[in-house]
Amino acid sequence: MTDREPRRGQYLGTEIEDRWWRRYAEGGFLARGLGEWWFDDDALRFHRKLTRAPLTIAFAGVLDVGCASWHAGKWAGRDAVVKVAWRKDGARLTSGFVLSNDPAETEALVREIGSRAHGARAKARDDGSG
Repeated sequence: MTDREPRRGQYLGTEIEDRWWRRYAEGGFLARGLGEWWFDDDALRFHRKLTRAPLTIAFAGVLDVGCASWHAGKWAGRDAVVKVAWRKDGARLTSGFVLSNDPAETEALVREIGSRAHGARAKARDDGSG
């Protein structure tokens, strides 16, 4: 699956250390919102409406990915929330996104992010940087 073309989605926030009430605020990650997401070779990117730069989660830093019905105190209705756990500056962060309204497509995206993360970590080990 290649998703370099931006697609509509929703960013629900980023939790610190799996605590929904502790929200990560650095680098534009505090504000929730609608926008567009895409993958490139190195990262998942989400560009919220009315912001200059996209949020970026490098695949090499991804620890885990899964689905839930809510994230950071926000319920997503019938849509599945893709939860991406990653590490930054020693903290475990978990960002939540609604990437698709189709449950099957959401599951495929979770697998794709997991696969890209695994590949990025393996490449970092092979390059001696991880």
